[in-house]
Amino acid sequence: GLTPDVNSGIGNTGGTNARQTFVGLTSSSWGTVRLGRFNSLGKDGSDNYDAMGSTTFSPLYSMVRGNAVTTGSAAGTNGFVPGATSTYSLSTQNSGRLSNAVDFKSTSMAGFVVAVQYSFAPNFGDNIAYNTAANPNQESIMTAGIEYKDGPFGINGVYQRARAISDTNNSYKADEYFLGASYDFGMAKLMGTYQTIKRNENRNYPAVVNPPMNKTDDIWSAGVQIPVTPADKVYVGYAAANDGSALNNNSDSWGIQYAHDLSKRTMLYAGYQTVNNDNGAMTSVLSNQGGGGGRAAVIPGKSTTGYGAGIRHTF
Repeated sequence: GLTPDVNSGIGNTGGTNARQTFVGLTSSSWGTVRLGRFNSLGKDGSDNYDAMGSTTFSPLYSMVRGNAVTTGSAAGTNGFVPGATSTYSLSTQNSGRLSNAVDFKSTSMAGFVVAVQYSFAPNFGDNIAYNTAANPNQESIMTAGIEYKDGPFGINGVYQRARAISDTNNSYKADEYFLGASYDFGMAKLMGTYQTIKRNENRNYPAVVNPPMNKTDDIWSAGVQIPVTPADKVYVGYAAANDGSALNNNSDSWGIQYAHDLSKRTMLYAGYQTVNNDNGAMTSVLSNQGGGGGRAAVIPGKSTTGYGAGIRHTF
């Protein structure tokens, strides 16, 4: 059965946090309020302004899912694990979804749409007892965004503050910013994104073994979508991740994909992607596969290449 207080249930499918599960109310005058689990504003922004559409061959997807740029604290089974590594929360991957959350998204006002989100315990399996001597503060995520669209032009900005479980000796906060923009010229649609994360981590651990992560990293992408026929389109994208630490674990990638729509719900595609890593970076191609299923194993600092073809059907 369901045990929503610890965010689990529904067999062994990953708990109630699988993709999106929510209830809500909509007003044509004001907007929509939702409760449950859903995409963060940053995830939606990355998906919508990634020229590759967050597909298997997307360079941006590889950058936010790879380990070249990390938050320094991972969203683990019991909340944020100090000193571990994790990708951006404002990302196209699964951790870009918020659990135990409430949000509001307005209707369009002269082309502007504003939205806010708050997650009381964003992580799957979050069953820690709070308000105790060991864990007096519950982790949380607060997100706010604004998007403007006018004909062929679109721009979207998002801010997010993540706070981990903390006590008198250990604390972790992260501020993330996202900006995406696009312009459709008809013969081609130009798209680009920029996101950055600034961490503030303090903990009572031996610095030599597990030093605090206080630094700023960023990721940017640019690309184009080119319609060939009403049913065919070419996607080209580039992305780079810059590590703000002295390690300089930087990565960059470019990819190309050709897609043909067989119908409104069925698409054939083929693509190619390459990733270049510096120093200890281990960003991989085919990041959309996840969990090692199809992802290439990477030696630190080495490059990877991937290609493939397939068919996608949406239900």
